[in-house]
Amino acid sequence: GATNTQNYFLKKGLFYCLSIGTRFLAYTATVDEVPISVISHGIGGPSVATVLQELGHPRILVRFGSCSVLKKEPLPGESAICTAACCYDGTSDIWLPLGFPAAADSLVTQALIASAAALRQKYHVGVGVTTADFYGGQGRPDADGHLDPVLQARHEKVIQLGALCYDMEAATVLAWAQAKKVPAGVILAIYGNRITNELEIQGDEMTFQVALSAILSLHRQFFDKPMTG
Repeated sequence: GATNTQNYFLKKGLFYCLSIGTRFLAYTATVDEVPISVISHGIGGPSVATVLQELGHPRILVRFGSCSVLKKEPLPGESAICTAACCYDGTSDIWLPLGFPAAADSLVTQALIASAAALRQKYHVGVGVTTADFYGGQGRPDADGHLDPVLQARHEKVIQLGALCYDMEAATVLAWAQAKKVPAGVILAIYGNRITNELEIQGDEMTFQVALSAILSLHRQFFDKPMTG
C-alpha cells in the first residue's frame, strides 16, 4: 500500500517525504489546497500503536491497507470498508476494555461508501477481524502444517457470523481513534479471497483514491481550515 501511494503522489507531482524516526515514512501532499499525510506503520498492532502514539491529534484518520475477505462474492482488486473490527490484535486493549468493540466513525464510513460509488470502485461493507499474526490467527497452518484447533474453530466461527475480512491493523487504529475521539474509518484493498482461494495483488491505487476522495469530501463538509488524515 505505501509504495503504491508513493507512486500515486509521484505521478501527480504532489508529495514530499518526511522520515519518522528510523523506521517509518510520512508522505504529505497538498490536494485541492488540503494537506494530506500518508504514514507507513509497519505490520501488526504493536507497530501501528507506536506510530499512533506519536501522531498527535489528526482531524480525521483513515486506515488504508490490504486484506483477505471471508465471503464468496468479493473479488481481488475491489475494496472492503469496515464498520468495526474484532479485536484479536493483542494491542487495542491498551485503549479499550476487553469486549468493547472497535468501531469506525459513521460519517467517515458513509464518506468512504459515497466516494467508492462515485468513483465506480466496487466495494463491500462489513465487520473486519484484526489478528495478531498472519498465520494461526487467520486460520492458516504454520510452516510445520500445524493449526491450533482453537484458532481453527475461531476462523470457522467468524466466517459463520458473516465477518467481511481479515487484516492486522484496523482494530488497533479504530481503538486508538475512539479513545482519542478522532473520527476514523477503514478501507482496504482486497488481495485475496479465503473462500474461493483467489489471490491477486491489486486494487491499491483505486482504494487509495477512494480514501483520498472521502477525506476531501469530509473536509469540504465540516472543516474551514486544512486538515491532515
